[in-house]
Amino acid sequence: MKIRKLQFGRELAALWAPVALLALCCIPVETILQGPTLCLFRRWFGVACYGCGLTRAMSFFAHGEIAAALSYNRLVLFVFPALCVLAVAQTGLAVRRWQNRRRSPH
Repeated sequence: MKIRKLQFGRELAALWAPVALLALCCIPVETILQGPTLCLFRRWFGVACYGCGLTRAMSFFAHGEIAAALSYNRLVLFVFPALCVLAVAQTGLAVRRWQNRRRSPH
């Protein structure tokens, strides 16, 4: 029983990309803009790193505001499509595992 719970937890944790993508689409951009700066590099050294602004850029990109997204971080052109591909792959894998578990005898 404990092994089954561990496997379910692992499968649930593997769905982080679809959940992140869904959150980016559902949370209003204004809410993300009001949030604090999470970058430790920027907090400690006062210098922006390559990832600074990426959360805001991803949010703008998810809401279709491409120009605003690019103004925050140009890496969004690579990271957002990669997140979409990963989300589709993780969802497909989770569905296949779930179907296999239902078919296999216990």
